[in-house]
Amino acid sequence: GPAASFSITASPASVTCGSMSNITVPIESSFGLGVADMTPVTFTTTLGTISQNVNTYGGLAVANLSIPPKTAGTAHVTVYVNGLVGSKDIAVTC
Repeated sequence: GPAASFSITASPASVTCGSMSNITVPIESSFGLGVADMTPVTFTTTLGTISQNVNTYGGLAVANLSIPPKTAGTAHVTVYVNGLVGSKDIAVTC
């Protein structure tokens, strides 16, 4: 079925400037099962760059958040899938 819920996890959970973090989003249908492969997911960030358009595989969407050197603050990552929107703040330190 279509996406009904998701959560957002960052690994590592806090990022140092000049490094990367994998943003993993498990997406479930209303039946509690992973969504179909190739479900489109869009990511945005307010700090650094992120893989913008990702397709799910095995019920997961994984994007790479890249923080440039000498850039500290909070990366506000927003995820869009099937009309759902969720976000997570990721601390960035130098």
